[in-house]
Amino acid sequence: CTWYAYKVQSRHPHIATLDIDRTLRPRKVTIAPLIKRNHSAKIIMEDGSLLPSALRYMTKLRENEDNFEEAGAGNALVISIFCLDSTYDANTDKTLYVKELLQKLASLHAIIHSRLIPSYKEKYKHSWFAGGEGLAFGLHCKDDQDDQSSSESAIPHLRALVRYGPHPMDETFAIAMMKCISTDLLKYNSNVAIECWDVDDGQILLIEGSEHLPLWIDDEIGVEAMQRRVYVVDGKVRIIPPTVIGTAEVGCGKYVLSRREALNALIQCKVEGTMDEDGSVDALNIAIQNKLAAFCQAITHPLDESVRRVNLKEYLHTAAIVLPLNLARMIRHRSDLVAVAISEFCQHSVEEKERKSGSALKGEEDMVQFENLVYTKVTIPKALYAMLLTGAGRLPPPIKIPKHYKSMELNRIKRQCKNGGKAYAHFRHALEAGIRLALGFEWLVNSNHEMSEKTATKSPPVLSCSSEERVMHHINRIAVEAGGDGEWIRNAWKLGPNATDEENNISALVKCPVWNPEIMRGGISPISDGGKSVAKHVLEALKYAKKKDLSSQEIKKAYPVPRANEVDPDDWIDMDSIDDIENKMNELVRPLRANYTVERDDEKMTAMNRMMEGLEVFVSGVSDVEGVSSAREAAQFSENRRGKGIEINENVYLTVLHRILQDDGNHIRFDDIAVSSDGDKGKEGSDDLLRYFSKEDLDWDLNNNDTTSSSDGEMEAIMRAMDDQLSAADVDRQFRVPDHEEEHGSSDDLDLPHDDPAVIKANVLSNLLESLDAQEGVKGPVQTMLTEMAPGNSSG
Repeated sequence: CTWYAYKVQSRHPHIATLDIDRTLRPRKVTIAPLIKRNHSAKIIMEDGSLLPSALRYMTKLRENEDNFEEAGAGNALVISIFCLDSTYDANTDKTLYVKELLQKLASLHAIIHSRLIPSYKEKYKHSWFAGGEGLAFGLHCKDDQDDQSSSESAIPHLRALVRYGPHPMDETFAIAMMKCISTDLLKYNSNVAIECWDVDDGQILLIEGSEHLPLWIDDEIGVEAMQRRVYVVDGKVRIIPPTVIGTAEVGCGKYVLSRREALNALIQCKVEGTMDEDGSVDALNIAIQNKLAAFCQAITHPLDESVRRVNLKEYLHTAAIVLPLNLARMIRHRSDLVAVAISEFCQHSVEEKERKSGSALKGEEDMVQFENLVYTKVTIPKALYAMLLTGAGRLPPPIKIPKHYKSMELNRIKRQCKNGGKAYAHFRHALEAGIRLALGFEWLVNSNHEMSEKTATKSPPVLSCSSEERVMHHINRIAVEAGGDGEWIRNAWKLGPNATDEENNISALVKCPVWNPEIMRGGISPISDGGKSVAKHVLEALKYAKKKDLSSQEIKKAYPVPRANEVDPDDWIDMDSIDDIENKMNELVRPLRANYTVERDDEKMTAMNRMMEGLEVFVSGVSDVEGVSSAREAAQFSENRRGKGIEINENVYLTVLHRILQDDGNHIRFDDIAVSSDGDKGKEGSDDLLRYFSKEDLDWDLNNNDTTSSSDGEMEAIMRAMDDQLSAADVDRQFRVPDHEEEHGSSDDLDLPHDDPAVIKANVLSNLLESLDAQEGVKGPVQTMLTEMAPGNSSG
């Protein structure tokens, strides 16, 4: 299945790889449940109608990444929320339709960001890879999947971009949030359709559920036409069936839908109650639900920390860490800044940072003082923890401690972590992680640092918009793009809220940010702190942490030494060699392989039985291929030759062999070779035959004086050995039969008699396969013979 091919190529859920080919996309550094994508992975698909379509589709997706480059969308999920409250047709008043739609979207935005998301955060505060708010919606109109730019294809909606980095945990969590949001919005009488579109891979929901898709997705609709056909509605995945066809121009295919056609189809199905009435996507929804269950439970049900740790142990890691008191207080207040500090640490080369750390600082206030050290806990994604300890694969521990970090207190903590025995075993990486994290924060706030300036030039500066600019320029622009008239927006703004009637009320629109440019360039928290840089976020958080001085008793109470059962073990990242990594990956993959083997066992046995049946028919049958003796002919020849040796005329045999070996490409003559009788053998000198043998073959010194006297006896011995080898009928063959134990590192060689049926079949099959491999795909006699092995072949 094409969608399963995409899944294998781009997102294996268990194999971790780390590499830095795109903006901190680690692969092959630590191990498994960590890192999401392996774009270097290849999958071989059989040539067929799906392959060209799939390749064109993936090429289009790669080109589409440029549309999100300004927002830094490498490894990103685009989420679009569309209203399903009313359909649109040619008889609808366009201006009135756009006005009601924009007002509805602004109300949805307020519900999502002021009620739903805050309630989710109270139960589970997620650490996004990009830091900050992670998920922020804004008004948008243009459909990036549409090649057309007309108002007919532009439908206002809410858009968000989730940059999930090297592991798909953020993507999975975001989809889980959309599932919950689409359900919770029903309480506010709001019907929405949510599209989750991966910038790299496209229909992520189909890829994740590739093993449970209806057949008509590939057989009828095809890969490219699945655009705009998959949505999350009322908490479930809905796929628009092939009974809904589009009105696109000739050449696009009847199954290609515009955005408006897709939304109208969803509204119609929802009104008529025919949404997924045949149950064709039930299995898909169950698979998606199982994957999202842990996150859905975390954000909808208050859970104890220990329970949540168990539920999300595949994704999160709780680590003990040593930090200065001010930093520990800061990350407890702003845990969302930990991710950006880790990214900052990984982005810069080790040599530059170690050489210039502390030497080009703007002032004393910008230097992190590594003092008043305390033990604390941080819960972050495993991918981030691996990146922190390895520098995204470029700086393995131990790190060189900066000069301004060294102190007697640090030495005491180091000895404590190193020599504390089992009681401090869970602090093995505590100091290492603390130093690296502190350096990340230090480099973030050091605005005069040369590398920071280079990093800042890679992306446009953050910005924010005033309410007037938002309404008069951006929202008015969206209204015009959708085909409406923005005059009512300008008039409502000029009249003010007190003089505007309910129909033209824009109070919600005034507070609703737009996707471009407010969300795209609003920083890590465009909703709550739009236009604020990361460095400013860190400086303000540090200033907040320094406001109140704590006594020693208050510090001990607020930051007790974590117990071993309060943090997670680091055995998944403590790999001493490449072999350890391979062994760990095999442990993770083996259950998948075992499950696959069990599921496919019956099918494999059936195929094996068919092959052996065909082999048996071939071996026992009568061949109709010229030059291949049948079993009956071979038996008759064997009976006639029973008790007789195979007679070989040495002179003829060696002469023919010699001419063949010296063949220069011309025609070889054999008709001039004289066949001597038994009586003539003694007359022929043995020295005539010796010319065909080298010194190594004869294994004696030709210059020896006894050569002449002993040559006859030596030659007779050679000929006798050749006769024995060629005429032997009872030479046992050793056939190696691999069994189940061989897959686990051991195997046995079975000595079976040559006439055993298993040996006969195995040797025939082995010879055929070797001959077939030697042909290298070129047609030959092996293919002809193999046709007789096909079950049901009339000739066999």
